[in-house]
Amino acid sequence: MSDRQSQPLKKKRSGSETRERDCIIKFRGKADERAAIKASAAAAGLSVGSFIRSLALDAPRTRVVRTRPTPDMERLQRYDARLGRLEGNIYQLVRAMNVGKLVRVDELYTAAKEAEALLAELRQAFGL
Repeated sequence: MSDRQSQPLKKKRSGSETRERDCIIKFRGKADERAAIKASAAAAGLSVGSFIRSLALDAPRTRVVRTRPTPDMERLQRYDARLGRLEGNIYQLVRAMNVGKLVRVDELYTAAKEAEALLAELRQAFGL
């Protein structure tokens, strides 16, 4: 037998088995109490356990629950990405002109039209 086979295998620890909080605390409540606790926790942006911990302890170490972005935030992120791309294009054109390179008029025209279209869309989307 080789050395590897004669040594006992170590148990791998992963997932919830490696966490610091290894004590599970349970308590009984009514269904409406559970719903109210879940709603309060969601309003605070916390999990139920973190919410209860924040109420019960003097110095709780809780983390905010990561939530999916709302449709409005996703729309803002899309506009921000489009604006960033357009900003980069215009910056490159202006930079080229500043160092004395000739910039094609159609590139400037296209960038200006994209900016105009994006601004119109933003004004309509946000009621400006």
